[in-house]
Amino acid sequence: SSGINAEYGDLSKDIKPTKKPDQTLCEEMKTFFKEKIDKIHDGLEGLCGNKTTTTEYAPKFTGERLTSFQSIDEDMLKKVVSNLSKKECEADPIPVKILIQCFDEVITILLFIVNQSLKNGIFPSDLKTALVRPAIKDEKGDPNCYKNYRPISNLP
Repeated sequence: SSGINAEYGDLSKDIKPTKKPDQTLCEEMKTFFKEKIDKIHDGLEGLCGNKTTTTEYAPKFTGERLTSFQSIDEDMLKKVVSNLSKKECEADPIPVKILIQCFDEVITILLFIVNQSLKNGIFPSDLKTALVRPAIKDEKGDPNCYKNYRPISNLP
């Protein structure tokens, strides 16, 4: 949470529901947000018909289709890494600050991994998983009412 607070200010203000074990809070909040998303999905299905995909209503794509990615070189990788956000997430395999400090030592293997990912169209599943934390929307709101929270997602 220190990485989130450093980037966005103290979102949660250490406010959380009272008198419940952390595991119970996690499960209840997970259920609350999942049900909220399910209601949104159900509402979209009602607007678009039964299990209809919204792509049927999207404008027809007339551009050139992207079928592959170009490999990158060391200069492009240096540019990308130097522009990475400095905020941290516990799920990061390596903190950005450390990556930048040892970049010259890892550039060859990192360039290989990135180019293989681009070539094969495979992105590591571990990097697609977000660490989600609830943040109180208004510190005057009732911390025991889950609708007063919003999820904050951090990807590694």
